[in-house]
Amino acid sequence: MTIVEQAMQNEELRKAILIEFGFGEVKPKKVEKWLKEQYPVQFAELKRNTKKSNVLQFSTELTTAEERTAFLDRVMKVIDSK
Repeated sequence: MTIVEQAMQNEELRKAILIEFGFGEVKPKKVEKWLKEQYPVQFAELKRNTKKSNVLQFSTELTTAEERTAFLDRVMKVIDSK
């Protein structure tokens, strides 16, 4: 879960974010920067609770089993060739 998603679950931070940025779309980095400046203690706690991972989730809902198998086969070929 991202820092912004966690902040939106906190009632106080959600109100502050909505007052500052409104209900439109806003870049998460902009919200994170603002949170870091306005709420440094809460930002540090949210950042500590955020999982750090460079691994992207592989969506199984949008692909068929054959597509997933073909993709994984291509990945394994690349790995085996190294």
